[in-house]
Amino acid sequence: MLMNGCIIKDNKNKAKYIAASAIDLGEIKKSENKIKETQHFLQSIFRAAPVGIGVVKERVLIKENANFCSLVGYSEKEVIGKPASVFLPNSRRKRLRW
Repeated sequence: MLMNGCIIKDNKNKAKYIAASAIDLGEIKKSENKIKETQHFLQSIFRAAPVGIGVVKERVLIKENANFCSLVGYSEKEVIGKPASVFLPNSRRKRLRW
């Protein structure tokens, strides 16, 4: 429970009102825990997948699993930040309209 309050005073600096609010953080915490569980689950699938997976953002490789590195023959440090097109066959690169 998150509680907040303040005293509202009149022009003579005398307390006139008390304003308070309370927020139940239980549902927020449950949602945060569910998100963490889901992230952990998806990361497990990503790491254990029997195929190479690369995640691309704005045409640049930002994440990959070990099988992707094995497939392309580079280490993680070598592939992160590279344009995704580098890992496509030449025939596919020519057809890109980025």
